[in-house]
Amino acid sequence: MEPKNRTTAGLWALFLGGYSAHYFYLGDQKAKTRLLIAIFLPFMVFFYGIMGLVDAIKFFTMTDADFAAYCAERGYAVGAAGAAGGSGPLAPAERNKVLLEFKQLLNTGAITEEEFDRIKRKVMEG
Repeated sequence: MEPKNRTTAGLWALFLGGYSAHYFYLGDQKAKTRLLIAIFLPFMVFFYGIMGLVDAIKFFTMTDADFAAYCAERGYAVGAAGAAGGSGPLAPAERNKVLLEFKQLLNTGAITEEEFDRIKRKVMEG
């Protein structure tokens, strides 16, 4: 799976957040449900649009490391960080690579020890 980036996710959220386009881009499994709700209840597009605006601001203001941690916590498929979110069992080499990336984030202070432990559990469980 190709790596996703926060700027593209932010643009999707800004322009088509009312239809949950940024959730589709990130690989959220609930995006289809949100889209169906928006289609059958058009007034929900307004509320989803506001949520999309908030998400866009959040994506534009966070760092790449924060974005990777955000996506990993939610199980979004975002490159190696997304693999930590439960996209299936990883080969040992890939698992080590993902854990090393998050260990570096922990060492730089981008994520907390609790976040690292949660991500580590997800990676080890597959």
